[in-house]
Amino acid sequence: MPYNRQRRFHSARMTMGKGPNEMPPLDGADGFELRSKTNTLVINHAATPANNYVGPPGGKLAVTRVSTALNYDSNNLVVVTPINTLRLDYDARLGDNLKPGYLMEDARANAVKWSNDLTNIVWTPTNITAALDQTGPDGVVNSASSITATAANGTISQALTGGVNAMRVWSAFVKRLAGTGVIEMTYDGITWTPVTVTGSWNPVELPSLLIINPTPGFRIATSGDSIAVWCAQCEHGTINVTTACWSRGSPIPTGAASVSRGTDGVKLAGTLFPLNLAEGTLYVKFMSQGAVGIGTQTVIALDDNTAVAERVYVERTADNNTKKVSAGINDTGGQGAAWNSINICAHLTPWKSVVGYKFNDSAVCHNGEPMPAPSTTNTLPTTTQCCIGTRSPIASNTSVQGWILEVLYKTTRMSNTELLMLAAP
Repeated sequence: MPYNRQRRFHSARMTMGKGPNEMPPLDGADGFELRSKTNTLVINHAATPANNYVGPPGGKLAVTRVSTALNYDSNNLVVVTPINTLRLDYDARLGDNLKPGYLMEDARANAVKWSNDLTNIVWTPTNITAALDQTGPDGVVNSASSITATAANGTISQALTGGVNAMRVWSAFVKRLAGTGVIEMTYDGITWTPVTVTGSWNPVELPSLLIINPTPGFRIATSGDSIAVWCAQCEHGTINVTTACWSRGSPIPTGAASVSRGTDGVKLAGTLFPLNLAEGTLYVKFMSQGAVGIGTQTVIALDDNTAVAERVYVERTADNNTKKVSAGINDTGGQGAAWNSINICAHLTPWKSVVGYKFNDSAVCHNGEPMPAPSTTNTLPTTTQCCIGTRSPIASNTSVQGWILEVLYKTTRMSNTELLMLAAP
């Protein structure tokens, strides 16, 4: 909906009455804010009133994903989101304090066929009876399978051939139907790993493994025990194939062939908000999954939509898989500045970073850490857009592989004190 200019306030300062964990509103300042908690985008643009906006982000953001993709809705059901549509995800891993978040992932492929139907001939059962008779976590009747052991250590597996040497994650949604015995999973039919299974649908996964032709499978230790299975998934990344897949992604159900999910791309064109090349502040709160292999996970960037890499950015780095966060300015024709976090950005841990940029006066704050010495010698890049959760066309830059929770952009370089407050966890 168009933004009512009468709702603008006069102060461009942070709202000091907000709690330390809350992103302050724009408070009438030029810029934009994005909040997953309320699924709202606000744009203030005094010079171009037609850009003023308050409403769902889909009304302004350019979202690209060549495939449909799955996520949780507010009823904890797994649902399908159409192509080129932002995913508002209520994944339980976010916790009640954070969800929902905007889920953004790299492209992944599930090599398992008939992921929900373990009665299909592609699955090889030994002392296992399978039936397609369960209501899955998508709420659809008979969309999931039950498997029951008819003898001790019953197994069912699927041999995958013709693949590439890839870092893979073997996962599935599983719930216990009968018994209390051990349930195990395997990549190769040789090494079996126990997994925790409850009476409710929950995703379980094995640690990632570099393997060419896996044979993912289940083993039920006790005769008569039974579990339900939905979306058996042995996935690998399609960028940086041997390193990029470190933890399970969103489910990719399959039928007679493997299925790929596209990368989530989200951009706000610089013509739609007051992009200031001379100074500004860029803040983001996010939560990522897993370690980082070769390449960099882009969290947010003001960039020039080219491979030249002119940008103001926050990235999760691949520095020996320490998963630190780097933020700063890259001006290919001048003097940039970058600051790494002291601490690692751990798996499934919320993180805040903010960059304040201005000619010869730029600074960064990371998640409550002391502010590094600001730059007094930096120049500034020429940018044309804001990329959220990923950055293209840089193929080696993978997505945040997690959730974007808050974004704030202001056309002024906030004070160091304000930057510290904004990045406080």
